[in-house]
Amino acid sequence: AVEDVMAEYPVDASRVVLAGFSMGGYGAYRTFEQDGKRYRAVAIFSGHPSIGAEWFGKEAPDYLDGSHLAPFRGANMFIFHGGQDRSAPIELTRKMVDKLRAVGAHVTFEYAADKGHELPPPNAVAAFRRWLERALR
Repeated sequence: AVEDVMAEYPVDASRVVLAGFSMGGYGAYRTFEQDGKRYRAVAIFSGHPSIGAEWFGKEAPDYLDGSHLAPFRGANMFIFHGGQDRSAPIELTRKMVDKLRAVGAHVTFEYAADKGHELPPPNAVAAFRRWLERALR
């Protein structure tokens, strides 16, 4: 899909940011792991770092086990999560943020205690926009 967009639209290949919400957040982890050099940065919104492994077993990576995190060293990341999320528990994201930071990823973490599995509130959107502006410089 990225190659098709680049072929059809005037995209600056050095400024592509990968992002995903929910299952798309897991997809962003997986896509970045496979080809992280292609992306300037990655943003995860309410993503579940283990959902692929939970649903499909050993065929899908569990990013909490740490063995898949080497490609994230030096990665510029924005992660948002709501504290009331029942679809993707906040505890998993907190562990993931710690593991990413431990391997050298540059993680900006935004948390909204009163939000569930939903889009971020205005203050977190503002933080994302500030992060994105810095990431694209």
